[in-house]
Amino acid sequence: MALRPVLLLLAGIACGLAGLTPRAALAQDVDGRLLYRLEVTQPGTRSQGWLGTLYDDAGRAIAAAPGTIVETRVGAFENLPCTHLWSQCGFLRVGMLPVTAMSGFAALTENQAWVYQLYIHGEGSRSEGLTGVLLQEGLRVFADVERRVETPLGVFLAVDNGGKLWGNAGWFPETWN
Repeated sequence: MALRPVLLLLAGIACGLAGLTPRAALAQDVDGRLLYRLEVTQPGTRSQGWLGTLYDDAGRAIAAAPGTIVETRVGAFENLPCTHLWSQCGFLRVGMLPVTAMSGFAALTENQAWVYQLYIHGEGSRSEGLTGVLLQEGLRVFADVERRVETPLGVFLAVDNGGKLWGNAGWFPETWN
């Protein structure tokens, strides 16, 4: 377990020396508290769906009755019931659905495990901000080349805050704008 961070560090150094940009890293490399997680369930099957989870200030998943709306820093989320394996359910941001069907190359990767995680950092300070992380098969997708990516969770757009400690950075669902 302790070897993995060392290998990632060495790979990053090697890429830097070679003038390359590392394309993947573990999600644990993100600072802050997990605020939201959206994942593809049953990827690559006819039962593929979504599950959205909101987390409270203590880092616990918020449990609520279906239809409950929770206001957050990034908008209102409604807890939709998981009536089928292929449901788009759990906490989804109001207005996020429906999502346009994927096309082209993106449709070929539909059977992969995609996860979106939203972290808040610097809470309560003047440096508060959000970082959106997109994972494909457990590896972090960086926005160094592509600024827009189609996933089974919808389209995500890259936001750059210029390396500042405050503000928003990373991936955010297109429907959230």
